[in-house]
Amino acid sequence: MALRRVPGLVPCLGAVLLAAAEPAAAQHRARGSVSLVSGAITASADLVDGTVPTVGIAATWQLEPWIDLEGEFATATSPFRREYTGWLTSFAPLGSPRDVVEANAVITRTFNERKTDWLFSIGVLLHSSRPELRVRPQLYLGLTGHQVHDHTRLEHLVLPPGVTLEEVKRRLPAQPPRPRNLGGLTAGAGVAIGLTARLAIVPDVRYDYGSIGDEINNALRSTVRVRWQF
Repeated sequence: MALRRVPGLVPCLGAVLLAAAEPAAAQHRARGSVSLVSGAITASADLVDGTVPTVGIAATWQLEPWIDLEGEFATATSPFRREYTGWLTSFAPLGSPRDVVEANAVITRTFNERKTDWLFSIGVLLHSSRPELRVRPQLYLGLTGHQVHDHTRLEHLVLPPGVTLEEVKRRLPAQPPRPRNLGGLTAGAGVAIGLTARLAIVPDVRYDYGSIGDEINNALRSTVRVRWQF
């Protein structure tokens, strides 16, 4: 699936942009920065939803006075969860009417959980070429990869007459946590607010679009970056 190939493009994009950075690095005007990143990530996915805190670090390197290369590494400090109750399977004979199907259904509570091990984002920051400005809006374009573990747990609440829990578990076996690589294109915007010549606070919002194919895996990231320029 194209979605699974997206995280593999992240290091490729980084290599291309780093190659482009070499001429800029040779010039005396080249500058960079490091940032501590804190905020939240909101998931909009088929499996889970909700908002959890994130922490991370980021670094930039100036390619031109108006464009920087940025890399970011972060993690979510708690998992996403979603819970719902309903029937997933029925022991009604094949071809039974709906009322018979529902009368012989197993009522199950489903617990979905997604733990984000890490995310890595690489791309470019577009901003004003006037470093003396105290407030500088910026745009971000890049790619983001998410390494996650998905886990689904089932709790069977109501069994139809004559059906044992062992029969239900054979039909709906437990699934172990499964690692997944998700990711997609990222776009965002922020504003760098200079506190001193080197220190800035950067409120920032970015959207990771990972819904390629028939599965939705999108994320909205809102952060505050404490940036030290060198």
